[in-house]
Amino acid sequence: MVTQTDLVNPTSCFSSCDGLGIVSVTPASVAGPYTFDINTGGSQPFGAFPGLCAGDHFITITSDQFGCVGVEQITILEPDTILFDNPLVDITCPGGNDGQIDFTNVVGGDGGPYTYSIDGGANFFAANSFPTLVAGTYNLMVMDGVGCLGGGQVILNQPPAFTAFINSSNLNCNGDNSGFIQVVAGGATSPYTY
Repeated sequence: MVTQTDLVNPTSCFSSCDGLGIVSVTPASVAGPYTFDINTGGSQPFGAFPGLCAGDHFITITSDQFGCVGVEQITILEPDTILFDNPLVDITCPGGNDGQIDFTNVVGGDGGPYTYSIDGGANFFAANSFPTLVAGTYNLMVMDGVGCLGGGQVILNQPPAFTAFINSSNLNCNGDNSGFIQVVAGGATSPYTY
């Protein structure tokens, strides 16, 4: 029995299972009907197998009338996972909004154009830089041109709240210079000026 692979389509995204394999029997080799069994499970009377994950698949084709057997191996490919770097700029003052997240060195998927999200995919933008951010956790996503996604999570930090303690001492005598004032600062971002 002569078998052949007619069509192999890769998955649309990394780790998605929407690949397609189609195999058949050369009609002149052995008369049908045929049974097609795939190693991942399932038996059917036709040679089209949608919904395949990336990897090697073996399809056994059996002639129901004569018991002849043939095997076709198909390999479903997948695009690379979407990867990216995230240079961060933390907030400089407590309660400030000068943080920034950038998306750089984006690779994988279908190669773009890519769009970017810092709210877990609720909103996507063509710009890869997000300034004027407050402190907090951001769920990042990159989407390629066919809708495949890559993601990650980052935290923008802010310094602790600014504190200032004043120590003072009164004058010992009227007109002398024995008094003092000391300011002890903490939090926020040092160094401090007085």
